[in-house]
Amino acid sequence: MPAKPSVAIYGGGVGGLSAAHELAERGFAVTVFERNPSFGGKARSLSVAGSGTDGRTDLPAEHGFRFFPGFYKHVTDTMGRIPFGTNGGSCRDNLVQATRILLARQGKLDPIWVARFPETIDDFRTAFFALFDKLDIPDREIAFFVTRLLALATSCDERFREEYEEVTFWDFIGAKARSENYRRYLGQGMTRSLVAMRAEESSTRTVGRILLQLFYGILVPGRVFDRLLAGPTNDVWIDPWRKHLAERLGVTLVPNATVRAFNLRGDRIASVSIDRDGRPEETTADYLKTIVSESERLTRLVDSVLDFSRIEQDRKAYYLQETPLEEIVRSAAKTMEYPLAQLGFTLTISSDGTAPTVRADPEALTQAILNLLGNAIKYSGEARSVEMRIGTRSDEAFVDVVDHGIGIAWDEQARIFERFHRVQTAETSGIAGTGLGLTLALHVIEAHQGRIAVDSHPGRGSTFSVLIPLQA
Repeated sequence: MPAKPSVAIYGGGVGGLSAAHELAERGFAVTVFERNPSFGGKARSLSVAGSGTDGRTDLPAEHGFRFFPGFYKHVTDTMGRIPFGTNGGSCRDNLVQATRILLARQGKLDPIWVARFPETIDDFRTAFFALFDKLDIPDREIAFFVTRLLALATSCDERFREEYEEVTFWDFIGAKARSENYRRYLGQGMTRSLVAMRAEESSTRTVGRILLQLFYGILVPGRVFDRLLAGPTNDVWIDPWRKHLAERLGVTLVPNATVRAFNLRGDRIASVSIDRDGRPEETTADYLKTIVSESERLTRLVDSVLDFSRIEQDRKAYYLQETPLEEIVRSAAKTMEYPLAQLGFTLTISSDGTAPTVRADPEALTQAILNLLGNAIKYSGEARSVEMRIGTRSDEAFVDVVDHGIGIAWDEQARIFERFHRVQTAETSGIAGTGLGLTLALHVIEAHQGRIAVDSHPGRGSTFSVLIPLQA
């Protein structure tokens, strides 16, 4: 009998365990490497040290509120294939339908709503009283919000795709022109709590689809709004899952394994270097499934395209605060640790000691620096060192991103910030890119009242200097 094809998965959270489960059932020999002592990622219950008394075990603490909306299909399908108990049950049997939603508010009454189609007298009573608890939002604004939901409920797929994708949910519900409580509860609170997104940034298509599914779970007979686990997450889901993977599906679970390097052969990952219980080790498999930086790279690419779309429509918002510039630079450097190590680069960060603080949107400014750092890596040619310098010049804070690569011809330097423009030479022909990185970086820096200066010489490398007024 031929050996099973082998798969290595790096990351033992819910995503990694789900991948292991599906692959093992399909006949693969799976090994999951996890840097922590336990599997399950942030879904695991964490014991609160010292909370157990008189010989009892410590109490479990949960991350979040273990939200399993009725429209979740994949994770609950997997749970249905994890045996639980002695009577042929599964972990999915531990999901219990929620009947009430309580909104906790500091210094105010906590409103309670029905979380399913009213079935009992108490359901109807709760729903009736909820009608009078408007969260201190004016009646006319409640009415407007309901009309917005009805507009979503009666819109066709084409409208969602062509129109709502281009409108933020914040603008769709007219939050800017309405009361503070309207914005807090129906704009920010609802989308962050139920959809885990920011209304100010997220498209109406995305937020609207999820909200409709949630509301249908309450308003449509027979549908489910939410389910909760009937016990600590470890006891009723993660531990039985881990046991099923190891004992019945033959998955090898390796804890305390920290990834140190991905080793390439050409453009493929040949092996992965890990520290296992403090000892270096090289791992390999027929298939290497990495739930790490590739997803982060794709996320950055998608975010760049979405940011460009918002910029084009003048919808990109910035949230400014006093920010140490060195924190931004080191955050960007941390994000690029993996590709730098993968390609054999040395990154040097230096400061003139002035430690400038600027008024900035940390997330946006980090992305701008990341774009410049990414370009420095891509266009370094055979050189393998990049420098980042921080400090002040006159009344400006600066970040220099320096490479020693192929450089940019003088006649091209005036166009490199144009959207989709890419320098076309024999040296750049094989370098991938969207032509949006510098465009986005410049827009971000200009939104901070700053500028980007370029000093580049073919064959000697380039220095991109971000300059932001200290007063800005």
